[in-house]
Amino acid sequence: MKAATATRPAADASHLSHTLAASTAAARLHAFADATGCDPLELSADAGKSLDLLRVLEAMRRRGYVASTPVKMAAQRCPGHTTWVTTISINGVRVTLAVHIKDQAR
Repeated sequence: MKAATATRPAADASHLSHTLAASTAAARLHAFADATGCDPLELSADAGKSLDLLRVLEAMRRRGYVASTPVKMAAQRCPGHTTWVTTISINGVRVTLAVHIKDQAR
């Protein structure tokens, strides 16, 4: 009697790329959460899969930082990304932070 063999479809490069990107985003989220003592769900808008800038700023505000609402930079210098700028301050120390967020594929 001949044994049945199952064949797997060849790995799709775009699927592998997407999986790797998701894994990297989750690793960044958990590293940031560990470094700040925050719960990953507090910093994420997608159930703990990636960092969300607005959630990070809200978490900072709850901890006493003054964080301005992010503003889109007039001159976008990073193709494929949108650059947002926010100012964060605490105890007289002020930092302007620019964040490049990858544009979503449409």
